[in-house]
Amino acid sequence: MIVSVALSGDGRMVASDGADGTVRLWDSTTGQLLTNVQGRSSGLRGSPLSPDGNLLASGDEKSVRVWQAGSNKLLGNLQGHGSPVWCVALSGNGRILASGGVDETVRLWDTDNGRELVTL
Repeated sequence: MIVSVALSGDGRMVASDGADGTVRLWDSTTGQLLTNVQGRSSGLRGSPLSPDGNLLASGDEKSVRVWQAGSNKLLGNLQGHGSPVWCVALSGNGRILASGGVDETVRLWDTDNGRELVTL
């Protein structure tokens, strides 16, 4: 079962979030499956693909995972939330990631180094 979907800024890729805990990345023009990403639990709420299609972010129980889109390479595990992360969004240039969680905080992260910039 598909729980949620997201489209890259350029429209070339679609990420689907399955109830089985797998994020699948698809080529939107050919329908070809590009990769499966395991290990998330809270879905693809927000804008989890960077506009250039290079990054994919997903929330889990207490962190945000950042993946290299098109591969299964984990680039970072951003920790700071005290409870499940429910939504993520990447800025227009892909350099800032916002995450929101059950802990009622929004956190901004630098995607270049994984450093937390501010907690709202």
